[in-house]
Amino acid sequence: GMRVPVLKNINSEHINKTIMIGDQKIELDHLTGWFIGAYLAEGRVNGNSVNISSIQPYFQSNTKKFAERLNEPCSIREYNGEFGPSISTIISSKRLSEFLLKYCKTGSFVKRVPGFAYNAPKEFIGGLIQGYFDGDGNFKCDKNHRCIRVHSRSLELIKDISLLLNYLGIFASIRHDTKNSKKLYELN
Repeated sequence: GMRVPVLKNINSEHINKTIMIGDQKIELDHLTGWFIGAYLAEGRVNGNSVNISSIQPYFQSNTKKFAERLNEPCSIREYNGEFGPSISTIISSKRLSEFLLKYCKTGSFVKRVPGFAYNAPKEFIGGLIQGYFDGDGNFKCDKNHRCIRVHSRSLELIKDISLLLNYLGIFASIRHDTKNSKKLYELN
């Protein structure tokens, strides 16, 4: 019976359409959003490199497209990981590494949606959500449940994604379980 205030519209006068990565202006479009979402789900910063780990071919192609936009070198590394064959797409870029550390952080327990995402065009927000769900999303279908969900070790990241979904008129619930003695948060 409680009322919960939700932001339905953002005044278009306050929409930011670009960001600066180093000294380069980058458009906040679907691809940029997708890359940020993919980083939040499957990425990490390692020194002056950004690694996006996924065996899905579109992860490699989208990450390469984003690297081309930045005029930064990109490589693919195939290896055997803990759960079988793995692929990392690696962008070698000090400025991108610094940008992601500043705005998104690194590590599954502390990653966050960057603050500029809340004033970005819906195209960017949709891309970010798609990239995040492409990496950490799944479907749960059984006799009692039918839902789309994502998981994270970071409660703040799950809250951030929930708020962005609200911008698009999608409402979700958050729950948690304990896995390996640590909390795992779920957005449904």
